[in-house]
Amino acid sequence: FLQGYGNILIDGHAAVAEILSPRMVATAERLTKRKVCGVLYTQIAFRTPLKKKPRFGTAYHIDGEANAQGARFPDHFSLLVGIALSPQNEQGNGNFTVFPGTHLRDWSTYPDLKRNRSLPHLTNGRQLCLDVGDAFFVHPLLPHRGGCNTSSTTRELIFFRLQFLGIQYDHPSRPRRILKENPFYELPTIFSILRGDPLSCCLSRNEHKEDDTAAK
Repeated sequence: FLQGYGNILIDGHAAVAEILSPRMVATAERLTKRKVCGVLYTQIAFRTPLKKKPRFGTAYHIDGEANAQGARFPDHFSLLVGIALSPQNEQGNGNFTVFPGTHLRDWSTYPDLKRNRSLPHLTNGRQLCLDVGDAFFVHPLLPHRGGCNTSSTTRELIFFRLQFLGIQYDHPSRPRRILKENPFYELPTIFSILRGDPLSCCLSRNEHKEDDTAAK
């Protein structure tokens, strides 16, 4: 599939969204208070069995383009949806790994950090244990990675990056709104829930910067 930008979805992106179950689409639409209009791009990810290798605190990424060709960040979607296509019920099965809470950091310089190989060290990665058909939703700024697979079978996941009606993904103001003003700008339901919880929502970006310095 070709990349789709703004509200213009080309080459079958809207049709891809129809693969998702009605319950999953309804959940996504409750989180954003908007209608799903398509998928930016789809990915089937395999994690084959390999000898265990150390995973460093900078072995993660945030979706988007950050390379010598340029930067597209934040990426042009509002929710990452993952669905397990194989059993990954225990840790060490190549599990999708996230770093809870780190989507609240100031990632405005992420493309430069990625290109310069100077990403901050993150700790407390959480491996998701899933059965076939289990699904999860991921904030577009949440760092993640594939875990080591020390099992005897290949881990299989499929990812959908959802776009919603009414959001101009290529608008110049979008990065500022998400990166500087409110990381839940496109997820108002979550913001409403967290707004009354100071431990979840009111951790300032300055505090995260201090954490980054300490980690280095």
